[in-house]
Amino acid sequence: MDLNRPEEAIAESQRAIALDPKQSQFYKTIRTSQLKLGQAADALASWRQMLALNPPDHGEWDGYAELCPFLDRPDEYREARQTLLKRFGNTTDPSIAERTGRSCLFLEAIPDELQQATALIDLALNHESPQARGYRHYYRFAKGLAECRAGRYESASKYVDSDTLRVLGPAPRQLLSMIQHRLNRSEEARQNYEAAIAAFDWNLEKARTADIWRYHLLRREA
Repeated sequence: MDLNRPEEAIAESQRAIALDPKQSQFYKTIRTSQLKLGQAADALASWRQMLALNPPDHGEWDGYAELCPFLDRPDEYREARQTLLKRFGNTTDPSIAERTGRSCLFLEAIPDELQQATALIDLALNHESPQARGYRHYYRFAKGLAECRAGRYESASKYVDSDTLRVLGPAPRQLLSMIQHRLNRSEEARQNYEAAIAAFDWNLEKARTADIWRYHLLRREA
């Protein structure tokens, strides 16, 4: 199906689902097309329908939790966070562990959930596989966010170093600004916040991917 014609892609996928509601790829096509059309709330509903099929691949879940608070659905976010921790909380894959843990940190978490999310990020950060070493700076950002959520701001600042600032677009500098603000380093916080804002296009019409939803969530908080 041609996603350059999103209305047709949606219609064809809906016909396919009517014949077999368990074909998850069609829900994904609908969601992607709806996001392209700027229909984020509809995309969230389509995504929820797909996840009700309980797909085993973490990639099918990645980003759903963040879209909930981006659309001001905090209760749905908390439900999604609980599901992620139940579904992937015992993973030994560093990539899945880090993505799961990080997804659980975009709204305040109860202590047990924060502890679980942090443990998953620690697993990734301490993993010695070549894959994990290649993504170490991404994992350090997640660890810094976890430490910030726990109120350990001095510790959090150590994870947002010059290497971490080179990945994930404006997010590390946004996080650093938040940490500095809580450490009463107001001028540094302001400078980093302004640099993060200047470095990215914040047009909401372009907010169609999980990374961009994360940037907007951090901007709202910062």
